[in-house]
Amino acid sequence: MKNKLAFYYKKLSLIQRLSIPLLMASLFGFLLTIVIVKQVHLIQNNTAFLKDELIPAFEKSTNNMTLLKNISEKLTFATLTAEEEMVFEITENKIIEKNLKDMMKNQNLNLKAVKSHLNVFKNYFEVATEYALNVIKSSSLSDGNGVSADVLLRKYNDVKKVFMEINTQIESKIASRTNLIKEMSTEVVYYTVIYLVVFSIVLFF
Repeated sequence: MKNKLAFYYKKLSLIQRLSIPLLMASLFGFLLTIVIVKQVHLIQNNTAFLKDELIPAFEKSTNNMTLLKNISEKLTFATLTAEEEMVFEITENKIIEKNLKDMMKNQNLNLKAVKSHLNVFKNYFEVATEYALNVIKSSSLSDGNGVSADVLLRKYNDVKKVFMEINTQIESKIASRTNLIKEMSTEVVYYTVIYLVVFSIVLFF
């Protein structure tokens, strides 16, 4: 078999002999180009997902914790100053609920237990506003239905905990996507270098 190949190779002209490695390099380059294009496409998709979905979700999640703190502070101030109107003027709860519902609808995020976290928040806000209004009316630190400041604080901490869990989930996904993009970018550079080296060898040697 080797003798036959050597025989046919010797019968080739110089130009034909020189074209063989060039053709092989071209085929190799073609296959490598397909791999590079595919990698670039994956990088673009992951970057778009990171920019358009994960980062906005993280901003909403972080904002929820700030809004939760604002609600607590406003209810506390309304209770101390006996201002019922301040309780009714609170709107941060609607923003939090909208943010959580947006996360629930976005199946690409694949976040766990967001619906239950939303229910935990709703329960806290309902109890907290009722507590504040009843305290304002009765001038007592208990609302008359067995809800004390300690119970309310525990509910607040429960909401804060689940909000932090959402943040952690999204942070983990952002880190994972970022690392994946870095790895694929490194591979693209690596494949490009191989591509250039192979063609340089064929052309100059």
